[in-house]
Amino acid sequence: VRAMCRLSRPDAVTAILEGAAPRASAMGTRAMVSLVWAAATVRLRDAGSSLDTLFGEATRRGPWLQPKGMAQIVWAMGALRRQRDNNLLELLPHVVDRSKDLAPQGLANILWALAALRPKEGRGPASPPGWLEEDAVLRLS
Repeated sequence: VRAMCRLSRPDAVTAILEGAAPRASAMGTRAMVSLVWAAATVRLRDAGSSLDTLFGEATRRGPWLQPKGMAQIVWAMGALRRQRDNNLLELLPHVVDRSKDLAPQGLANILWALAALRPKEGRGPASPPGWLEEDAVLRLS
């Protein structure tokens, strides 16, 4: 998967995602995190239900994810601009609970993703105040 990313082959990453999504629940966590990372690296914003399935499975595993994997998944959500993703909202409490276990780079990636997902003034529908800040950013600091 990493080789396809380095070659900038979103078509190959999409094909791998489509083949892996039906088996997401049986997939190892490291493999799942790698697929989500790959999708974000090649900026697959319209990978459809395959990516939704992988993010959903990652969310279900939230309490058991390693800090590095958790950081990579949240980073991928930020890189793909999955602002209204319920999976992110369900994963954030686990991120906050495990924030003390995060390496500095993982924490930086999560904060970057949350900043990238923060609704911008005058762009798109207005979000309620504190959409992410109350749930994660303030509790991480």
